[in-house]
Amino acid sequence: MITALFFLLAALIKNFTQIPASLFESDQETLTIAAKNILGGHFSLIGAPTSVGGMFIAPLYNYFVAIWLWIFRGSPYTVSILGAIWLSLLIPAIYLVGKKIYSGSVGVFAAIIALLSINFVNFDQVPPLLFPLPLLTVILIYVLETEPATKFRKAIIGAVIGLTLNLHFSGVFLAPLLLISGIWGSLALLILVSPLILFDIRHQWWNIGHAVEFLSKSGAVTSLWFRLDTFLVSFAVIFEAAAGAGMLVKTAMGAVIVWGFLFTSRNWPKVILGLTFIFFMIYGGSLIPYYGIISWVPFILIAGCGLERLWAKGNFIKSIIVLTGVFFLIMNFKALSNRSASRGLDKKIAALEFIKNDFIGREMYLSINMDPAANFGFTYLTGYVGIKSTPFPVKPTYTLLAPYDWLKVNPDKSFGDFGVLMSRSNE
Repeated sequence: MITALFFLLAALIKNFTQIPASLFESDQETLTIAAKNILGGHFSLIGAPTSVGGMFIAPLYNYFVAIWLWIFRGSPYTVSILGAIWLSLLIPAIYLVGKKIYSGSVGVFAAIIALLSINFVNFDQVPPLLFPLPLLTVILIYVLETEPATKFRKAIIGAVIGLTLNLHFSGVFLAPLLLISGIWGSLALLILVSPLILFDIRHQWWNIGHAVEFLSKSGAVTSLWFRLDTFLVSFAVIFEAAAGAGMLVKTAMGAVIVWGFLFTSRNWPKVILGLTFIFFMIYGGSLIPYYGIISWVPFILIAGCGLERLWAKGNFIKSIIVLTGVFFLIMNFKALSNRSASRGLDKKIAALEFIKNDFIGREMYLSINMDPAANFGFTYLTGYVGIKSTPFPVKPTYTLLAPYDWLKVNPDKSFGDFGVLMSRSNE
């Protein structure tokens, strides 16, 4: 238990120190606005739209975020705080499950990889809806491998699949597990996606129709050629997302994972990993790395298993593992310490707070003149800070620029990449 608490403390420090400079862009703002709308009485049967096929995920996580948005009084940091909590709980969970189904050393190796890897559920690159998914995968692996009471086990399998479908469409990767979950698993799944089912009933089977259309157009139903190149591409995409920084370390970890996969006696982590590979290869197109997020935990557990087996090979191999581990630590710490904070939420709020405090008068106009890649989050943040802009230009006018050298303009005040240009014509 002391080891688990150590991993929890280390993960809390790593994740909560990132919160002030965390991103508040399209994904974060969309989730926050959805939660705010729920608090305003605008309830919805659907969650976020998926990036394929015009379909939606189920909405339960929006309602969960709404509760915490109310507790934190609308703070835009709410989504990041929840993400930090999920990711911090994940590290000791990986250790405990690794210890339970493999051994204590596997749990330690896997937890260290997950804790240090800059790529494993990267705070700035993975959408906030996906942060709970790896923890759900840990729970699923635990239930599958320890085999508790049959009804409870089957219900948990269905519940995990249902919860993943409230977070990301990649929850369908786990759908084949319903074959072993029986009526209890199916019932749990149906309850957790029931809002989405009700939406489909009321809207001419919108999601199901688009899913069938997507599958037919993508060729996923008929193209089942599992070629070596598609397998290697799938492996590379998932591996890049789960491994740490540094090419030498990644090469070594790739060998370790293959070694662990060949010799691990536990099948369910391999099954979940295999299901992700199959869906990636069936799709045949280009998928973003975090679409394989369900496979990241089994990937790391299997790596821990491989390291344990190699560790037992003698002092020479131990020395190589330690040396590689040092490189792993250095490269990932370097990547984390170089993490850009110039477009973080703290900088956006600071710029808006400056405008609010500088303004004296009855009305003002806020002009946002930004590179499209930087113009995210201000719809929610201006209201949160309390800036009320007229819908048409008046004096004084405050202009937000990002990056402020984009138009070769020197701002009156700068906050990271964000510059504030104040109108002086009214003085």
